[in-house]
Amino acid sequence: MIAIGRIGLILLSSCLLPATALMADAAASTRTFYVDFEGGSDDNGGLSPQAALKHCPGDPAAAAKVNEIPLQPGDTVLFKGGVTYRGSIVVNSSGAEESPITFDGNSGRYGQGRAVIDGSEIVSGWQACKSAEEAGGNPNWKNIYWAWLSAPVAPFSSNMYQGEKMCWLAQDPNPRDPFYQDRSDGHRKIVQATANTITDPQVFTQPEADAWVGAWLIVYADPNYAYFVKVTAYDPAAHRVTHSGNLTNPTSYAVLNSLRCLHTAGEYVLRDEQGRQRVFLWPHAAEELLKTGASVSRRGTGFIVAGRRHVVIQGFTIQKFCADEQAAMGVQVSKGEFITVRDNDVRFGNHGRTGGVAHGAGIGVYDGRDVLVENNRVCENRRCCGILVHPAKRCVVRGNLVRKSGYVGIWLMRTAQSQVVGNTVTDNHGVHSNAISIYVDCADILIAGNRVSHADRPLTLQDSDNVFVINNSLVSDTTLAVGLWSGRPHRNLLFLNNLILGPANQGIYAVNKVVTGCTFENNIIGSFFGEAAIEGKTNKFRNNIYLDPRQGLFDASEKKVADDKDLFVASEKEDYHLKAGSPAVDAGADVSGLYPKAAFPDYDFDKDLDGRPRMQGPAVDIGPYEHVPGK
Repeated sequence: MIAIGRIGLILLSSCLLPATALMADAAASTRTFYVDFEGGSDDNGGLSPQAALKHCPGDPAAAAKVNEIPLQPGDTVLFKGGVTYRGSIVVNSSGAEESPITFDGNSGRYGQGRAVIDGSEIVSGWQACKSAEEAGGNPNWKNIYWAWLSAPVAPFSSNMYQGEKMCWLAQDPNPRDPFYQDRSDGHRKIVQATANTITDPQVFTQPEADAWVGAWLIVYADPNYAYFVKVTAYDPAAHRVTHSGNLTNPTSYAVLNSLRCLHTAGEYVLRDEQGRQRVFLWPHAAEELLKTGASVSRRGTGFIVAGRRHVVIQGFTIQKFCADEQAAMGVQVSKGEFITVRDNDVRFGNHGRTGGVAHGAGIGVYDGRDVLVENNRVCENRRCCGILVHPAKRCVVRGNLVRKSGYVGIWLMRTAQSQVVGNTVTDNHGVHSNAISIYVDCADILIAGNRVSHADRPLTLQDSDNVFVINNSLVSDTTLAVGLWSGRPHRNLLFLNNLILGPANQGIYAVNKVVTGCTFENNIIGSFFGEAAIEGKTNKFRNNIYLDPRQGLFDASEKKVADDKDLFVASEKEDYHLKAGSPAVDAGADVSGLYPKAAFPDYDFDKDLDGRPRMQGPAVDIGPYEHVPGK
């Protein structure tokens, strides 16, 4: 058995020569299929740009003859750059080692720019409201337009956009940031409620018995989630609405999808009227709406790779998909092996689930093996994770930008022998939107070289062992930087050369259970705090620097620095490189013997977060960056 370069192992047997011959034959017969959604036809053969297909093999909307095309190892499906493809592709064939099947949206040799895989359809036929009555009595009726939808869509799956500008279901009170509609900090506090009713004499004042029927509520309730429930009845005399939920301890709420809530540009409302569905929109730009329309999501996932092996998906913009339940919007890998998802823009997705946590993702790996998710940009996907791996083995999440996810940025569960390395996660402020989470029986996980900023809880760990956290910058602008959550005791965690810092010198927060058998060396930490016992007897502490003056020291090698200006070049400008004369320079311990090099032989542990050699002076520096003398 020998290790291959990136991930996985190949078993060599007595059939090596025949297999090699077969691979050579496959390579000799590899084909390129061309797809042009605008100019192609499913009556074509697809083997030249002039005879391009309209649909990709595997698209449910493709003609039967297209879906009968047997993709073979080494084949490439080339989408025309700059063309919007409105469809969803189910990968129906497997490649082979050294000869994957490749779906390519940015080859540079067919069209210009990236091919766009789009989950939406255009809504046209917009008309301006002619009176307040037509807009349900809304005093802003002169700003409101309406159109009939060709087919009904569930409100939370509608995901309307006007071009690249997000629209959102009308909400009262108006959300502080419409991207995070389910955040409770802008909601009304509940004074009187039951499991399925809310009473509010300040809001539910209309005399008509149907005034609120059909509207939706976002209700924040135990266990600390936002639930979307539909209003089923309204009692005007009691100022009480009845909804479809069965909630425990509801604490706050907002009203959605009612014309009474349509207050500002970007908001819309869906109404069922006589067997049809009408959408009312206050557009971002009315003239643009009348020319080009708006879009609603009609498909759940861009690419689905289920039970396939050796497939590459690269170079696409994948946008405006909206999935329900546990599903991915951009690329979903289910029971796949040796799959590469590389250099894609996955954006403008949404998750349509209405109850509890939405476990969808921009890119999702479910029960995968040897999967590489690399150099993608996963941005502005609402009510879902950026990248979700659950469960997997030997999965590498590397070099991705994950920005503004509605839920966890990068989330691993029940995953082993895997890496989260070299990623940037930023602007994550949704409900439960930790930047990186390692949960539920994960083991042998490397978290290294990641940059997290402008995020709630940059890293959280729960019920996982042998997690190696090395050379990361984990900075929160709202709360704690690292959470060690409750569950079974944390064991064998290794924190080396990290920056772990939140506001007011918050750092690592531990909850409920003892942290034992863990190592913390060469870190810059705001502080340890929380409900759990962090003991020097059962854990190893060496050469850490703390910024909270109240933090006790576990070891004589540790120190406290009262002012971060003594440490960093310009922390007020988010520059956490070490300044000349910093007490962190040349103050660290040699921890190279602790690196898990045998488990992760392809990762270079001997470089800092900027890729420089780890030792620039007589000793290792503390924190993720090495100071370079003279710079």
